[in-house]
Amino acid sequence: MVLMMVLRVIRLPIAIMQAWIYSAVAHSLLVGVEGAVTKAPVWSASTTSESLTGDVIDYPGGWILPQRNQCVDICTKSSPTPTCFVNTTDCIDKKQEPGDYDTLILEQIFLPQYCRDLLDGIDSTVAHRPVAPYPRGIRCLAPVRSILSIHGLWPNYDGGYPSCCNVSSVIRNNPFDPLAFRAQHPRLVRSMTERWSDPTQPRDDALCELWNHEFQKHGLCYASAGEDFNTAAARYFTAAMAVADTVGAATSQIHAWAATESAIVSGADIAQLYRRGVQIDCTNGQLARIRTCWAKDSSQVDCPAPGSCNLAASIRLDAYAPPHPFE
Repeated sequence: MVLMMVLRVIRLPIAIMQAWIYSAVAHSLLVGVEGAVTKAPVWSASTTSESLTGDVIDYPGGWILPQRNQCVDICTKSSPTPTCFVNTTDCIDKKQEPGDYDTLILEQIFLPQYCRDLLDGIDSTVAHRPVAPYPRGIRCLAPVRSILSIHGLWPNYDGGYPSCCNVSSVIRNNPFDPLAFRAQHPRLVRSMTERWSDPTQPRDDALCELWNHEFQKHGLCYASAGEDFNTAAARYFTAAMAVADTVGAATSQIHAWAATESAIVSGADIAQLYRRGVQIDCTNGQLARIRTCWAKDSSQVDCPAPGSCNLAASIRLDAYAPPHPFE
């Protein structure tokens, strides 16, 4: 099914292509582990690529055990070439060099629906483990805020996208140093904790979970700082939040709607919050995510399609309810 979806999108714009690739992977590789998960699991450093055991999917990431002072390198087995959807030199000749991209996508996920999807064995961030239908897979830690939270800022090519970019021919992609990063950038970490949440993790564990995943996979394609990976990470995270600030008024209005008793809004009302066309995705009528599209100079541009939500219908912004009230 994933192959069929890729074949169908060959002639579509990059924002939709990348969105479908993420969705196809997350929806087609579902599943479970023996026994219920009582706390957020930590990735084993023995495997550094995506793995499937039975009906379980483990996305690479987390802390290297047992020391828990370094992040797992998620790019160890990454491809040296970009993902291209069209056979043109706009993509296939690219070298995946930092700063060499054509457009950007900012994705913000609505945390309650992200957590509901996890219960069905779907991790749209492709960053956690084990991913499986409840009760066997990882799940969110209550309470979960009803907010749009940053997922990532993604560089794209015309016709494809880079990932896991190396700094140069001699400096390869590496994780940032989580403990030093936290000490060097305390204000940035506090801001990210509020605006770039990983609801599956205790606060400090987000460093080597969602944050390092986004930095290694996308951040080093955005920009590098030589061998100073902590500085590169700080620049990437700061840039992503600056882009999110540009649509901050829209984000705040969605938060206000989510806080109402009914928590229902029309798709058209959401779309009208933005100066440009955005991609609004839903799951079963619930808001799942919003993607905004940006030129390389960080000016907002129209996304090529509106997403999966029916903009003529009502969209729900329901709060997350854990499967058991004391979880």
